[in-house]
Amino acid sequence: MGAVRVWDGKEWERYCMAILRLHHGAQDFHIVPDRHGGDLGLEAFTQDGCAYQCYAALEPLSTADLYESQRNKLTKDLGKLRHNEQELSRLVGSIKIRRYMFMVHRHDSHKLLQHAQGKVEEVKSWGLPFIANDLAIVVVTDDSFSRERSSLLGIPPPLMDMEFPEVPTSDWAIENTELVATATRKLSFLPSKEMARRYLETLMKQYLQAENVLETMRLKYPDQWQAAERCRAQKEDLLVLEYGAFFDSPSASQILKIVEDLTQDLQRSVPALGIDMARQFSWASVADWLMRCPLDFIPAEAAA
Repeated sequence: MGAVRVWDGKEWERYCMAILRLHHGAQDFHIVPDRHGGDLGLEAFTQDGCAYQCYAALEPLSTADLYESQRNKLTKDLGKLRHNEQELSRLVGSIKIRRYMFMVHRHDSHKLLQHAQGKVEEVKSWGLPFIANDLAIVVVTDDSFSRERSSLLGIPPPLMDMEFPEVPTSDWAIENTELVATATRKLSFLPSKEMARRYLETLMKQYLQAENVLETMRLKYPDQWQAAERCRAQKEDLLVLEYGAFFDSPSASQILKIVEDLTQDLQRSVPALGIDMARQFSWASVADWLMRCPLDFIPAEAAA
């Protein structure tokens, strides 16, 4: 099994609602808020009788554990339909629910389908006025909405809920003295040692913050993480070709030029990043290249 995206419940719900709104159209799609009165057992319904409940189990899970978690969630939420009969009757009016869609982030077990089939007759036996005689319980993932998902590949920033926490640089610098020394040498073109020190301190902070966020991104948004890493690697491969003159006579303005170009490349490759996150990743990339040598300058005395 490849990388599994780690969702939290609300994040998965927002993502599903965005896809389903595209699929059904805003005029036929009703989202059921849960802030006032709690969860009624469904998160959305449509005019033509589809009801949706979304669930993302907390990964990592084995196939067996994932099935148990999803089975228990489905059973619990179906029970809420009976418990909240009066509220739901007022909510859906004359609409009859013909398809109860259980939308999960990963579906790996036929046992979940068997469990869903077994619950159909039980739910129908409750005699709920909003349940149709031809009720079916369907397990789906976002793969069932590939066209809508494709239009959301540039996930808007609110769905990529990540923060850049403050990261102390002193301990890291002590453990990585050679990398710091390399970057310090390369920044000697700056007007003073103090300016070079402050410049490097800021670069290290950007680097450490971005690396932490990228690790979170790898777990939660593997597709976007992969696209960002591919973009950064391509830019690194082309540094000498695109910025050859810079290696002969480096300057702070030329470093800024690399950052701005990479920021634009990242935004095109991963629209979900947004401008601020893309720029921070770009500064972190420059810091990495300064320490690892892809940005390696000709010393002034050698160039003379």
